[in-house]
Amino acid sequence: GGPILKDKLWFFWAGQLIDDRSVGVGVDPSYGAALYRYNTTFGRLDWQINKNNMFTLSCDFNFYRWEGTPNEFSPYETVGSEDSWNPLPSASWTSILSQNTFFEIKYTGWWVSQFTVEAANGNRVTPYHYDGATGMASGNFSYWGDWPQGQHQVQGTVTHFAEDFLQGDHEFK
Repeated sequence: GGPILKDKLWFFWAGQLIDDRSVGVGVDPSYGAALYRYNTTFGRLDWQINKNNMFTLSCDFNFYRWEGTPNEFSPYETVGSEDSWNPLPSASWTSILSQNTFFEIKYTGWWVSQFTVEAANGNRVTPYHYDGATGMASGNFSYWGDWPQGQHQVQGTVTHFAEDFLQGDHEFK
């Protein structure tokens, strides 16, 4: 991060990538490995509009993929997976109205534009089959679906600091 325009506009960016494969305790690795992949990136801009106004915009983007561990009873085509892409934006504006008064308005939110549970191979057509006598699964994962969701919030405050008011100093919001 650093300045884009001296004393006016700053930026920051960071990211992380996790890619992990593992096999459960006692599971033969020849059946395959579970997958956990997590990518995240965060960006922020701070803009000093003038001496009394500051605007901040930021967003955290997360993507993950998880796949279960195949084993001798559940081959890869019957193993479930989860995929999700989640932006988490926020913005704020702070304005100094006088020496003792300022206001601030903030927005924050998140949404899951894609939250999918399905077979790790993406098959949503072949039916799942479980043989209770042998304990073997075949065909596909037992269920699938998409669940988009989200939440948004806006908050505003006006704060005034009153000196020597009612025999003391007070902050009113």
